[in-house]
Amino acid sequence: MERQTVLSKKFALFTIFLLWGTLSCFGQAFTANFTGVLSDSSGGAIAGARVDLINTATHETRTVKTGAEGRYVFSQLLPGSYELLAEAPGFKVFVQKGIDLNANQTAEANVVLQVGSTGERVEVTAAAPPLDTQTADQAFVLGANTMEGFR
Repeated sequence: MERQTVLSKKFALFTIFLLWGTLSCFGQAFTANFTGVLSDSSGGAIAGARVDLINTATHETRTVKTGAEGRYVFSQLLPGSYELLAEAPGFKVFVQKGIDLNANQTAEANVVLQVGSTGERVEVTAAAPPLDTQTADQAFVLGANTMEGFR
């Protein structure tokens, strides 16, 4: 009887450690977030502006409206290359290409819209990469070429 109690306790302990290890795996994030603030040249927030984020590989487009403070937020994005498009009445359309997002990254890009008609575009093709100012997380993407040396 005593042996059966010891085995039951060992089995219970094993089960607890197994569940704990399985649950800790869910802490991994495989998506990215992208946020920023739209403002005019004087620094005033632009509320209600339309902001599109386009995945250049899949052509998936996400659209949001800026809040009262001019902030926009895109969450749970697949890692990859994106194009940002922002427009508001009375302002030129802003386009920024080449935004690269990695897994477990929260990047921020603030945009200043220029006064003009929406038929005009301001296109940025070379800009500093968006910084992760929201967390202290660091990530590294392993490509196929990186993994070839480990065979």
